[in-house]
Amino acid sequence: MKLSDLQSDCENCLGLCCVAPPFAKSAEFAYAKSEGEPCRYLGEDYRCSIHGDLAEQGFTGCVKFECFGAGQKVTHHQFKGLSWREDHLTAKRLFHIFFIVKTLHQKISKIIGNEKYEKKVYELERLSFLSEDELLTIDINQATSTD
Repeated sequence: MKLSDLQSDCENCLGLCCVAPPFAKSAEFAYAKSEGEPCRYLGEDYRCSIHGDLAEQGFTGCVKFECFGAGQKVTHHQFKGLSWREDHLTAKRLFHIFFIVKTLHQKISKIIGNEKYEKKVYELERLSFLSEDELLTIDINQATSTD
């Protein structure tokens, strides 16, 4: 796995970060939204309509957010381009897998390049390519532990 595989590629995602996570109204988010609720600024083309002005519009939390490449992997590998807009069940499944793969990728990003964890990086990468059903069976805390 390369570091570039652990970076968001918004052109190859379906706006998962704009829908899946909840956020509370705060200094980082200008309004609150529930988990699974599309951000009001997410367009039909899955693009943010205020992307160039996120900070100025009160969305520094979006500026800081990193999916570690999970969005594009889940969109294309596990769900083969199937959109969360298809139906409610697809959306719930997609978001759940997104959070699992994001956690795996985030852990990889922290330990990649450290020889001590070379085998762990390989194992976490292997897990991130599992099918949806297989991902649902892993213990994410155990899988990401480096103890």
